[in-house]
Amino acid sequence: MRRSKRGEDPEYPLDPEVERSFNLKKQLRHLLARNEYLEEQLEKMARNLPAGDGIPPAADGRRTCRDYMLNDHVELETTLPDIEVDNFELKLVMFSMINNAGQFSGAVTEDAREHLKTFQEICCSFRLPGVSLEILRLRLFPHSLRDRAKTWWNKLTSGSIMTWADLSREFLSRFNPSHLSERLRNEIATFQQEDDEPMHEAWDRFTTLLRNCPMDGFPVWNQVTKFYNAANLQTRIRIDAAANGLLLDKDPDEAMQVLKNLAKN
Repeated sequence: MRRSKRGEDPEYPLDPEVERSFNLKKQLRHLLARNEYLEEQLEKMARNLPAGDGIPPAADGRRTCRDYMLNDHVELETTLPDIEVDNFELKLVMFSMINNAGQFSGAVTEDAREHLKTFQEICCSFRLPGVSLEILRLRLFPHSLRDRAKTWWNKLTSGSIMTWADLSREFLSRFNPSHLSERLRNEIATFQQEDDEPMHEAWDRFTTLLRNCPMDGFPVWNQVTKFYNAANLQTRIRIDAAANGLLLDKDPDEAMQVLKNLAKN
């Protein structure tokens, strides 16, 4: 009797969610096993490295100018604060997740704020004993950069970054300059829903502009009124109906929730 292939038995249909969960767990086990192997290899390499700065002394113990010239060892100054934790070590799985998410190169087509958001989400996936989330972000962030962005990082003054707020401010001031923020603010100020544009699409477009722009100048009440006034007549009628009256008569948080709920439907 021919056995049916997996998932073909009508009496026992394959659950796609179970299959997906099984595959994800299998991939994760493979990734962790590979990371453990690589960490072991790195530890072996580290044990075989010579002590000191890597410059071999002369026979009498002195080092010549030629010794220093031929040596390619470079002592890097750290931009970040010291970590007072023994055995602090970033895990290879962290680098894997950053590479999968994509490193930031500093190209004009890249979104600096979106990179910060994605990076913070990755950091929240890990907990290291005795290490705060802020320190983890500071130490891991340079590894999320490449090309022009990495060059910018390497040129920062030693000790100039002491907190995550410092890093975020410096990063955004370099790769999300003020003229871009001003352009986004103008787009928000002149935002209009198209006549044939569904409400949920207009809302997605509006909130995308808000996410890409500093939120200081747009409190909740301002966001609500801007979208309401930018909506076409048909959408405003729907909004007021969902609010059981005029939307602008509600407090900002209630009005915002009405808009979010309506955009989901």
